[in-house]
Amino acid sequence: VLFTSIVSVVSRSHEIKAARRTATLLGVLQRILMQLEHYETRILEKRNSWRMGVLEGGIGREALQTLMSDCGAGSVCIEMLCRQDLASSTVGILMDLMIAMLDGGNSVVQSVCFKCLNRLEARSFFTNLRKWIHDGLHELDVHAEEIGEQNGITSVDLYLEKLEKNETMVLVEKIFRFTQLLCENHHTDNQQLLQLQPWEGSRRSIDIVSLTVVFFDKVRRCITGRSIAAAIQSLETTTEYIQGPVLTNQHAVVQAKFLDAAAAVLRPEFQWQGVSCTNAKPCLFYTYDADDEEES
Repeated sequence: VLFTSIVSVVSRSHEIKAARRTATLLGVLQRILMQLEHYETRILEKRNSWRMGVLEGGIGREALQTLMSDCGAGSVCIEMLCRQDLASSTVGILMDLMIAMLDGGNSVVQSVCFKCLNRLEARSFFTNLRKWIHDGLHELDVHAEEIGEQNGITSVDLYLEKLEKNETMVLVEKIFRFTQLLCENHHTDNQQLLQLQPWEGSRRSIDIVSLTVVFFDKVRRCITGRSIAAAIQSLETTTEYIQGPVLTNQHAVVQAKFLDAAAAVLRPEFQWQGVSCTNAKPCLFYTYDADDEEES
């Protein structure tokens, strides 16, 4: 499963030219083989118990996640996510793999991620996260302008259909799910790292916690089919950031005006309008009054 996942990641990386793809794949597999050799003794010791687990009904999720982590899958994914030339399709596959490994809050995988990210070489990872989230914010602005310039149910239907298929919004949703799982079960180290990285000198920390709140504040202004999923995910992720509690993250969330955004959503003055879509699914829009929010 591990080798199949990595091969799929590299083979579907459209930005890698055919002449370089083989060399890149071999490099990735070579790093995994080195990890396998390092953990060979540990894996051999556990092999019989895993085999018995299969015979008795299959390996448990946590055991499989830990095995993949021992094989180096997590560290390889983090390393690839630090690259600057990844296509969005490749990022989505890597996020899917990391989400599968972290699902349920696997503490072993969380600790591996923290070890990989808590170093200067990983700064590009946080830079990439910021860029991908900003891409999502830009898409929301573009679509908001499009719907504002057109009138009629037909134009609304076209807008909704376009947003439903938007790869950027799907990717942002995966990113927030990934960061949520990094913090699952109150993993304090990862919670704090997402808000403040230990860079020295002139390198500024990248506050993913506050950026998540900024995204929620933006996406709540155009709640539709795809964006509602991203909005809910950003809320769930924000909740995971601050549980523990983590006072620094709580302060960051408040400073990012989350309370104002949440209060605006809960206000009875918001006028929700049901809009018929081409797929006959109910969608929601509301009229937004900036002056009313300023008074609140």
